Amino acid sequence: MDPSYQKVTPILPYTNIILNNTGKFYRKIGDEVIQENNLCVLILCGGQGTRLGSADPKGCYVLPDINHSIFSIHMQQISSLGKIYSKEILLLVMVSEFTDHKTEEYFKVNQYFGLKRENIVFFKQESCICKDFNENPYFIDEKNFARSPNGNGGLFKAMKDNDIFSILRKRNIEFVNVTSVDNVLARVLDPIMIGCYKHHKFDVLSKSVDRLQNENVGIFVMKDQKIIIKEYSEVNVDGLKDGETQTTTTSTSNSSSANSSITEITSESSFSSTFGENPFQANICNHIFSVNFMENISNKTLPIHRAVKKIPYFEDGKIIKPKEPNGFKDEYFIFDCFVFSNNCGVMNVPRLLEFSPLKNGYDKTTDNPRTCVDDISKRSRLYMEKSGAKIVNCRIFVLPKTSVFGENLERFQGKTFKKDEVLK
Repeated sequence: MDPSYQKVTPILPYTNIILNNTGKFYRKIGDEVIQENNLCVLILCGGQGTRLGSADPKGCYVLPDINHSIFSIHMQQISSLGKIYSKEILLLVMVSEFTDHKTEEYFKVNQYFGLKRENIVFFKQESCICKDFNENPYFIDEKNFARSPNGNGGLFKAMKDNDIFSILRKRNIEFVNVTSVDNVLARVLDPIMIGCYKHHKFDVLSKSVDRLQNENVGIFVMKDQKIIIKEYSEVNVDGLKDGETQTTTTSTSNSSSANSSITEITSESSFSSTFGENPFQANICNHIFSVNFMENISNKTLPIHRAVKKIPYFEDGKIIKPKEPNGFKDEYFIFDCFVFSNNCGVMNVPRLLEFSPLKNGYDKTTDNPRTCVDDISKRSRLYMEKSGAKIVNCRIFVLPKTSVFGENLERFQGKTFKKDEVLK
């Protein structure tokens, strides 16, 4: 089947673009690109684990039951991919003034998770001053303003200010896979995605998942012939025309992994995307950018978004922690660069395989440490049952150091698991 797009218009004047079932075609291209090019992953790590009850970088958070930090999971994947592809992968880690020292120390203490130090580059994004509703700055002590990271859209200027583009040019790197640290199922350097990106000559290609009901995520829409991301609450669902949500398309093989062992796992029978009641694609912050496009954006001015927040502040010799929102935090969003692209794409992937964000503490029922661990277990079960193992009333955890895409699990064929286990 020739690669093509199936266009769905759930809300006028917006268009939701989904890739058709062309995963094998893209994978062949992606495998060739991987062998012919140097590879780079960039992880956005500017946030702290405040909602998790920790002042440490979110990546340092250790997930229950598996007893591995989020950083450990991501680094295992990069290390394993380096072995699968026989490549040294450049890792860029964007930190903030609130996470820089602790992140670098965490990597050092953990011996850089087995990666070569010369292949890891830490660089810092800027911060913005927090203000009250009258535009007055808050102080965090007697002399210093209260500040916060300037959002993931601060990436491009931070790359420019820290001379990251020179590093990329010296290493002959043409594209960068950017992802957020808080997605514990994030798949990077996926050959299907790389092949799709290369074939269509995209400036930027993003992964999406089907949005769940009541899920607070940004969604991909088309406006003025440009792909953008808007908050779901900003889109008029009642604007749907009759018949515009009746399209059914497969959103699976384009998300298949580098290893053929899970081709059937991501087959049409396993996953399909029906555009009925909820025809929207959620942003999961997994993008491939061309380096040229990123450098171009570093010279652009992105819009500022004002988030209403509860901002701790210094008053009368002590820190006050408000119970209600009391001001603004200014942020830039990475997806605001899409409007500058003449060729931007979206690739739908299975949530079960690729998206489980850690956003909340145990006080919330979604996107918390427990749901993340459960999702790792669900994906692991899929891999293991595909390999021929039996899982009986227990949870098995396949971490990336053991298998990234479901590969190398043949040794478990015929084995029965009856108690929880993290596979070695």
